Amino acid sequence: MFAKDGMHQSGGCLWFGGISPVTGQLEERNEDCLQLLIDLSGSLPRSVHNKQFSCCIQDIDTLSHEAGIIWELVKDQPFLLSTLYIGFIWNIEQKLVYLSSQKVNKYLIAIHKWRKHHSHILQDIQQLYGKLLHTCVAVPQGRAYLTSLEGMLAYCRDKPFMP
Repeated sequence: MFAKDGMHQSGGCLWFGGISPVTGQLEERNEDCLQLLIDLSGSLPRSVHNKQFSCCIQDIDTLSHEAGIIWELVKDQPFLLSTLYIGFIWNIEQKLVYLSSQKVNKYLIAIHKWRKHHSHILQDIQQLYGKLLHTCVAVPQGRAYLTSLEGMLAYCRDKPFMP
């Protein structure tokens, strides 16, 4: 039995969980929440907009450069209460993450394409699995429906061209 806060294991999946201060229920978290956030708001001159946040995109760019991480600066986005990132809409004010309509359409097309064929090779399975696993950031319960694809991945691992 695991403590309510901390690392949990469900089968082969390790995840972090903690008690929600709002609902009092165990919730899944992406991080172990052991590290304190650093307030960088005094490190650089800030616009009125950026003064709302403990860090801004310039802080991230500076820290990344110091660590040797190369970003494409043209992809930088100002901090907003709702923004598109990696195909998800991140709404901080409402505390929601959901797929953009473009991603929904892309993934629905992939599912319809998959269903047109009765057999698949390993690459087909990997492509659909990767797309559906990506959606589990917004819909973690969806992982339960990926087990058949995971079984197919394991079965076809050594037979990549066998339908």
